[in-house]
Amino acid sequence: MKKVLLSSLAMVFAFCLTAQRTVDLAVDEIIKPTMLNSTYVGNSAGTTVESQFVLKNLGTDSIAIGDSIFIGWRIRVGNQIISFPSANAIVLFKVADKVLKMGDTIHYTASTRIPFFVNNSGSVTYTAIGEVRNGSTLTDPNVRSTDPNVNNNNKTATINWFNFQNNGVGVTDLTPASGATLLGNPVANNIKFKLPVVNSESKVSATLVDLTGKQVASQSFDNNAVFSMNVAGINNGIYILNIANGDQTYSVKVTVAK
Repeated sequence: MKKVLLSSLAMVFAFCLTAQRTVDLAVDEIIKPTMLNSTYVGNSAGTTVESQFVLKNLGTDSIAIGDSIFIGWRIRVGNQIISFPSANAIVLFKVADKVLKMGDTIHYTASTRIPFFVNNSGSVTYTAIGEVRNGSTLTDPNVRSTDPNVNNNNKTATINWFNFQNNGVGVTDLTPASGATLLGNPVANNIKFKLPVVNSESKVSATLVDLTGKQVASQSFDNNAVFSMNVAGINNGIYILNIANGDQTYSVKVTVAK
């Protein structure tokens, strides 16, 4: 009985020691992207994101063989956030096949095509994210690798995202619009507008409402650099133009005056 009890206590003690293993995986350096370019691949508009960043173990304990390393990244354009693999998520990069001691590094390199492009060249922020877990999923109940400093799990760099025409090449302090841009206001027959970022996999829809909230016009568009909504039959007045593209929505005040 004593032997069994002692063995059980030893197992619990060993597990507690294991459970207290602490690693601190940090994003140490962002090598790429240094810029982004809106391009066409065939008839598909979008941007290729070349990611390369360095992860470093700053903890006193080692990242063990079998620990899982997760990564992600996001791009902020004004108030819009584009994330990989999806919003507020990270994805398994690799399962550690060797011990990573304090100070050891691991490199992440990948090319990702996203269906987004910008109409106005501008500066954006790119954030790289790295985390480590003991297990193949983030919800694994046997998580014994813990990170005491979540602040260094990500690192941000400011880069330029260029439109198809590469407008603004050579300018290092570009500021993109954070909302829809009207090309002329008041308008007579057509409301022309541009979006800061366009998701080429989703149509753009526009709805015009008066100040009471009543819809007076609506139109959907294929992806383009400039969108034009016909309001030739709309009475003079002040209206709100609501625009949607994928998960993004914009609202802007428009005056119709003929």
